[in-house]
Amino acid sequence: MVYADAIRGEDDIARVVEAAGDVPVNINMGFGIRSRPTSPLIPLKRLRELGVARVSMPRLLTASALSGMQ
Repeated sequence: MVYADAIRGEDDIARVVEAAGDVPVNINMGFGIRSRPTSPLIPLKRLRELGVARVSMPRLLTASALSGMQ
């Protein structure tokens, strides 16, 4: 499995999936709450259409808590 992090958009995702060939691709989804680059929120249906096999959302609870505190 290829774990792609901080992908900037659908074009980059499509390129990674194509380059990976038959190897499944995991996208590490960001939430846009930090100033550093993160992957934009893309609907799961669209990610599936692009050929993504798995999506990680490692900071979901933290992002939700920070948004609530702000």
